[in-house]
Amino acid sequence: MIGRTQQTKDFTGKTPSTNIRKHERSKLQNWNDLFFAQRYCRLVMSLEEQYRRQYQWRDWKNVLDRCPIVSGSRILDLGCAVGDISEEILRRGAHEVVGVDGNASLLEIARSKCLEGLTLIESDLNTLEMLDKQSFDGIWCSFTIAYFTPASKASEILQYWKTFLKPTGWICLVEMSDLLNHDPMSQEHHEVIENFYEDAYEGGRYDFKAGGKLRSLLQESGFNVIEDLILKDDELSGTGPVSSDVVVAWQQRFRRMGKLQDMFSSKDLYEQFVQSFLLSLQSLDHISHCVVHALLASSS
Repeated sequence: MIGRTQQTKDFTGKTPSTNIRKHERSKLQNWNDLFFAQRYCRLVMSLEEQYRRQYQWRDWKNVLDRCPIVSGSRILDLGCAVGDISEEILRRGAHEVVGVDGNASLLEIARSKCLEGLTLIESDLNTLEMLDKQSFDGIWCSFTIAYFTPASKASEILQYWKTFLKPTGWICLVEMSDLLNHDPMSQEHHEVIENFYEDAYEGGRYDFKAGGKLRSLLQESGFNVIEDLILKDDELSGTGPVSSDVVVAWQQRFRRMGKLQDMFSSKDLYEQFVQSFLLSLQSLDHISHCVVHALLASSS
């Protein structure tokens, strides 16, 4: 846990631990953008709107162009959420996409699209007995494998998913590493983040370093890696100030991260961390060390 330190309050009455120089504040719209984000975040943004914004920030075209989606193919979308990628795969010529997700609310949004060729199933990704073995030409899975921890569990699930691919099938995995590693940030907060990563991994909740492990996981599971890409992402990675919409997305993310809040000894200290992080995103010196990985592999 993080304790109290010497503090200097910002305009919100909270205390960011990362000092942003006064001349930066005048050059950037940091304060205005952050104020807008705080006001806007009080509104309830729909899940559909959140996913729509995130879809625009991801470099999906770069990785989907590498996937051998041919006319008439049958693709399995694991962790399909609101069906945005499923929709794009169908647009690229697939005959059928079977989307599987354990979140009923997300699947309801996907169903509202009324897409011809899209079959949606609510299920845990550990138990896919309703599907026929060796019946899919390809598997797509984005921002999902990190939930299978430790790495041995991730390898086991990949071997299980492989049984649903045809002998000539392919799999594409997209995952990130080091989500919260941004600068400028105090050493104190970097240490809290590393402790949070370790707690999440040891607790079997999430692997914040999963993206960097994709190649070894695929190889251990019997796949042959064909492409290994680093994807541009306007929300998660990059340098320099981010847009106001991205600031809003991060503030919403922090509201959902109860386990991260538990790493701090008080709610006020957590709010200080959040304010500091959001200001860092708006700094001219901002650097994200998060990396979004995309790997394409064949089943043989």
